[in-house]
Amino acid sequence: MTGRPTERTTRFTGPIRVGLLTPYWAFFDDHFPADYRPSQEAYTGRLAAALEAHGLEVTRSGLLDGEPAAAIARQRFADADVRVVVVAATMAAPPTFGASALADFRGPIVVWDDRRTAHLATDVDEVEATRASSMLGSVMLTNVLSREGRRSLTVTTDGDAEPVVRAVRGAAAADAVRGARLGLLGGAVAGYGDVILEPSHAEALGVELVTIDGPVVDVALERASGVPLASLPAGVRLMDGVAPLLERSLRTHRFLEAVAAETELDAIALNCHSDVLRWGEHLGVVACLGSSLLWSSGVPVACTGDGVTAIALMLGARVAGAAQYSEGYLVESATGELVVSSCGMADLSLAGSAPARLCPNELYPGRHGMGIATRFDFAAGPATIAAFGPGTSTMPHRLVVSAGALSGRGFEHLNGPSGTVDFDDPLMPGASAAWIDAAPAHHLALMRGDRRPELRAASRFLGIEYLEIGPQGRVA
Repeated sequence: MTGRPTERTTRFTGPIRVGLLTPYWAFFDDHFPADYRPSQEAYTGRLAAALEAHGLEVTRSGLLDGEPAAAIARQRFADADVRVVVVAATMAAPPTFGASALADFRGPIVVWDDRRTAHLATDVDEVEATRASSMLGSVMLTNVLSREGRRSLTVTTDGDAEPVVRAVRGAAAADAVRGARLGLLGGAVAGYGDVILEPSHAEALGVELVTIDGPVVDVALERASGVPLASLPAGVRLMDGVAPLLERSLRTHRFLEAVAAETELDAIALNCHSDVLRWGEHLGVVACLGSSLLWSSGVPVACTGDGVTAIALMLGARVAGAAQYSEGYLVESATGELVVSSCGMADLSLAGSAPARLCPNELYPGRHGMGIATRFDFAAGPATIAAFGPGTSTMPHRLVVSAGALSGRGFEHLNGPSGTVDFDDPLMPGASAAWIDAAPAHHLALMRGDRRPELRAASRFLGIEYLEIGPQGRVA
């Protein structure tokens, strides 16, 4: 075995390019003290530095004080390929110029409502009151943007940039989903009506569905035949019986990489139990290991043909760096913890200190024998689960989210990575019923960290409902 999974820069990885738009009104330059404009310029510099300190790539508009400045901002943002714009009004300012600066921009807009003054003295004058009138400038611009049918999200702070950055990450996740190419390989498991992402659902999200048909499969198989097999990730442990199975499972990874490259996919929803993979003449095993390796190179993968959960996984990839395709098996009545596992696909970033175990996938032997499943206990720590539900005649498109803590417990004999996460209140249960009533797909994306602010922002910019489930039910 030689080589490694291909390192890729994808729409879900890399730095987030942000434009910082700072409206200003030059009307007061001849009426206020000489230090007024420089003080506002210095303030925009502090805002930019705060965003950059959190890893964002920031392109500044400069003080937006008229149409010439708007034209400069438009060009700067276009040249930098800005994906999200943060609007931080320095004061009450004519909104038409801000709207003009955004005329060519069609991505998400986050409004930073920064409260610059803790308490005004009773003898405050007009200069100082105007200097901190950022809220006025913000509401002026959002009014005009709303007239144009533009969607924005406001984050209010007292100088702390982190809530804004989290909203920006969520906005970038929505931007990454819009325009993504999602491959459908092998159809869906028979009877799994809840995992189907219909073309109308995909269109509403700006996702392009790409059906991987016979000719593409043939080309990918031919293309993959000349590519070296990938090596295994460091720190995995081969269990008994795995070594003879490795080559065929690694061939599935090579094939999936060829499919993704041939059709320029950003994500894949595949069905292992299909004539292409498990029952195919050329491959003939399930693709758990191949899917895991593809995930490690930045391409989200959902199994069972679950295009719906691929949406949640794409969001997780952008906001958390990766996400585990899994499902919630049950809730323990004594603890309220949700037992989470998968069919054998793995996001190794969620593993604990013990090595991940590569095991023969005895549950799902294929035409040419067994593939390989990955098992480990999810490491303890904060985590978020998210599941997507496409719109129906009775429900809108919705992202269902719950945040808790992984316990560090796992289950040695479950087929894939496993663990438990805080979910329901054992004394006053409500989460299970609320989750079921929300009616998402039955698979979910498991992410490390509390990602609720990011996912709330992503939902806003995708135009879908955000449903948060707490231990006692739905959170208002």
